[in-house]
Amino acid sequence: MYPRIQPSLVLDITDILENVPRSCHCCGHVAEEECLACFDIMEGLETTAYCSPCMTKVHSHRKRAHHRSKKLQIPPEARDIFLSSNSLPVPRAHMELFAVVCIHTSHYVAFVKGGSGADAPWCFFDSMADREGGETGHNIPEVVEHSDIAYWLSDSCTQQVLSVKEDKRLPEHVRRLLCDGYMCFYQSHDVLMYR
Repeated sequence: MYPRIQPSLVLDITDILENVPRSCHCCGHVAEEECLACFDIMEGLETTAYCSPCMTKVHSHRKRAHHRSKKLQIPPEARDIFLSSNSLPVPRAHMELFAVVCIHTSHYVAFVKGGSGADAPWCFFDSMADREGGETGHNIPEVVEHSDIAYWLSDSCTQQVLSVKEDKRLPEHVRRLLCDGYMCFYQSHDVLMYR
């Protein structure tokens, strides 16, 4: 569908979760209402959440008079904390990229992060990197460390990736990652069962 996909190293999923505090799009205080008609594709779901005063102000404009909002469900303990103190920032929920499965024709390979955090090393796994014994033989897997994967996926490298017009000018493993990326796996450190 796309010639290249550059996955985000971190996803902010706060605005798609239910029953968690969210920030008001205008003032940053805890949001109490959501208006899906205010959704802006360029800014994301954060544009749909408002505190009551901002909801009233934003929807007093005639272009938004027909919008209908709904109350956000906030756990009582969070409501007490954030509504009583508007100076507390509403926490954001993030997920970290830890693996990308790539496919070219019918051959799958994977880039996997060997740990957590921005400094964790990445490795490339190919279960059929080599073959021994012809048709009756067996595949020889390969695991190779690629410490530059985090760099190629970083926001600071986006313009460099976009400036390369021909895929074959990208380093081999970077080309496989960006051009053959099939499935990205993310994890949340807050809800990991095993550490």
